[in-house]
Amino acid sequence: MIAAEMALELEAKAMLESGWWNSYSNDTSQRCNWPCISCNNTGSITKISPSTDMIQVGDRFGNFSFSSFPNLVLDLSGRELGGNIPPQIGELREFKYLDLSNCELSGELPPSLGNLTQIEYLDISYNYIIKTLHN
Repeated sequence: MIAAEMALELEAKAMLESGWWNSYSNDTSQRCNWPCISCNNTGSITKISPSTDMIQVGDRFGNFSFSSFPNLVLDLSGRELGGNIPPQIGELREFKYLDLSNCELSGELPPSLGNLTQIEYLDISYNYIIKTLHN
């Protein structure tokens, strides 16, 4: 299997393991047709923007395999995610767009957010994020 096919297989596996699309088919070859998913011309997922009535994210946010989606734009604004921002989100070094506004997130910002050196849009407003001072 070549690298591009392996990357698509990792994406497919991560989609199933996320549990976000439990009510949809396990046929991940159709994932680009699933609601709230956009793909590029190679079939790689480029955007996940779930609506509140279509996909159940909730506490599964921390279990999402961010590293499996190198081309991802993620818009989870207004979702009742709760919990902390998972440190694994920093694995998306090419991330350009991240909207986690109004998601009932709490705790500290993970230091791994500093790895998002290509970020163009980041919104974490209207959450319960605390700032701590580190020496």
